[in-house]
Amino acid sequence: MALSRRHWLVCIALAVVAVVGGCGGGSSDSAKVRIINASLDYGALDVYFDGTIKHSNVAVGSTSGYIEYEVKSSKTLKVTRAGSAAAVLEATVSTAGNTDYVYVFYGNEGNLRLSYYTENEADASSGKAKLRVLNGSTDSGALDLYASASATEITDLIAKSSSISPAGASAWVEFDKGTYKVWLTASGDKSDIRLAIPSVTLDDKKLVTIIVTPSKGGALVHAQVLVQQGAVSSVENASARLRLVAGLDQGTRVTVNSTATQRLLSNTSPSISSYVLVPKGSTNLTVQSNATEYASLTMDLAAGTDNTLLAYGTATQPIAKVMSDDNRAPTSSSKTKMRLINGFAPAVGPLTLSADYFPVASSIAVGDASPYAQISSGGYSRLDVTEPGSSAPLYLASDVTLSAQSVYTVFMLGSRAVPVGILRKDR
Repeated sequence: MALSRRHWLVCIALAVVAVVGGCGGGSSDSAKVRIINASLDYGALDVYFDGTIKHSNVAVGSTSGYIEYEVKSSKTLKVTRAGSAAAVLEATVSTAGNTDYVYVFYGNEGNLRLSYYTENEADASSGKAKLRVLNGSTDSGALDLYASASATEITDLIAKSSSISPAGASAWVEFDKGTYKVWLTASGDKSDIRLAIPSVTLDDKKLVTIIVTPSKGGALVHAQVLVQQGAVSSVENASARLRLVAGLDQGTRVTVNSTATQRLLSNTSPSISSYVLVPKGSTNLTVQSNATEYASLTMDLAAGTDNTLLAYGTATQPIAKVMSDDNRAPTSSSKTKMRLINGFAPAVGPLTLSADYFPVASSIAVGDASPYAQISSGGYSRLDVTEPGSSAPLYLASDVTLSAQSVYTVFMLGSRAVPVGILRKDR
């Protein structure tokens, strides 16, 4: 359960006091702090301590250099969007002498949060190294950690650490020194890979922290890899996610082939596939209707994004279109996100989606997706999709319950003879 900003600040303040008490009052009169910006919505950040800017223009997904601070029992921290004076987060923090800190800022619009840790842990044993994960993505959910110096696939591996929750950190895991491939997966599901890091070097006696940072799609993640008191490197996800919405005539099979992976997706209309991983960047696809190729697409998929390939129209005159998905949760604990995708090619005009007669999406043309709307979670007596000039809805769902902080899409597919509406929970 997410805590309010006030509760988070109280927790942070108490935690900092505990750290200061445990440090025994270092002999130095200064501390060192570096910043990680793990918040997509705010762009680059400026960070002030006691009214003085200390870290400026820290880009999303990046780590600043160390700045030295005078040791004080209480400092006022203020975070702003780069170049702005308006605070998006304020807190009271403390720094202990002869101590290094990493401050991680994360969270979605309207809910920027701070988590931090010290970088003064004792070295690992000779011939060994230690690794841990700090989950700075509020949308990824809990993550499991896998690592191997020899395996190239995750199939037969056992998790090194499990259920690392957003804002949480795993315990240190000891490894023999060496170079490892690392995977982060959805908790309890090793087939749902959220990030694969080809190479993480664990040098003798070193401590390495993987800071998970969010993606635009919500499910996949990026990372910053920090050596304690040492180098930092950025890891951008090598993948995006893609799903197929087959919306042609009833029973028509839609197949998507990739030159890199051959058959990528294939399902019968009307239906929606699960997401699959595809390489980021430019990808060439061919789309078939009942084994007859009708479209060739070149997609440029950004790293970490979720995407929908909509095939709509008829079996003999199909159309294919790719659109972006935003599967990040609403910030409010009482809201849910919803949109309409119109694949109903025979429509006489743009479609409207309503929840208990309140419009959620209006005037959505065929082949388009509406913007996401935030509506109250809970029970609705009806969801319906209508077209101009008709009193009867094309799609009607009764007694629907929408979960809080979830994301839904209503797909309008099919033909006039057999209109099909599908309500899909995307997260």
